[in-house]
Amino acid sequence: MKKIILIMSVLMAFTVTSFAGIEWTSKSTTTAKKKRDRNEIFMKIAAQDGIVRQNFINVKRKKGMMEEGTYWLFNSKDNMIYVVNPDDKTVTPMSLDYMLNMTQMVNKLVKINITDYKAESKSLGTEKINGYNCKHIKLITDYTMKMKITFIKKTFIIHEEKEIWGSKSVKGLNNLNKMFLNKDFKTGFKDLDIMIKKQMAQNKGIGFPLKTITRTIHKNKKGKVKSDSTTTTIIESIISKKFPKSYFEVPKGYSISRPLEGPQ
Repeated sequence: MKKIILIMSVLMAFTVTSFAGIEWTSKSTTTAKKKRDRNEIFMKIAAQDGIVRQNFINVKRKKGMMEEGTYWLFNSKDNMIYVVNPDDKTVTPMSLDYMLNMTQMVNKLVKINITDYKAESKSLGTEKINGYNCKHIKLITDYTMKMKITFIKKTFIIHEEKEIWGSKSVKGLNNLNKMFLNKDFKTGFKDLDIMIKKQMAQNKGIGFPLKTITRTIHKNKKGKVKSDSTTTTIIESIISKKFPKSYFEVPKGYSISRPLEGPQ
């Protein structure tokens, strides 16, 4: 599931089209009862001419390849992601096509069924975030996810409450978000794809999210709470900026580390 979520977030970056450079900062804070689930990530993100550079400025708890001081380059022309680590001068290339193929392979081994899906949407009026007029909505989602991996079966009861403040006034970012919502992404898991499509439909028309607050509660099949976390993400600043071409290029002289491009 974590792999699928990573792929979905990566796909969003590939929807950027050519437009004048834009840079924004994002702060994401996760609070939870369990220390391992808590985190705070501060990023500076730039986009120009179909390429996105995502700099991880501050990461309290390393999460996968989200490590402080590193940055990701998303190139829409070659469908590649490059994870760059300036400290040890390494680059980890990852093929998006290969990652999607891996997901299809996982689909043959893992079975996912989603039942009891319920969704509710509430309009909470309008508010200003960073000077932008935002539509404020709340989405409440409940469902049961059953996973089967060979002989192992797991059941999760999931409750999610998400508040979104979205604006249609952010030119470059709103175009990015609009294209993402129009994409027909497929994970290969039928029930999961249906649910994602429904959730994306709920977000339609809200514009680019300048602030989100998401509380997620996971319970086991007996109803015992296994995790309860709240993540708040805020876009703190947005500026138009012209970047030199080199800012979005893979550094020369760096060694290749753990390439994930698939068979050569």
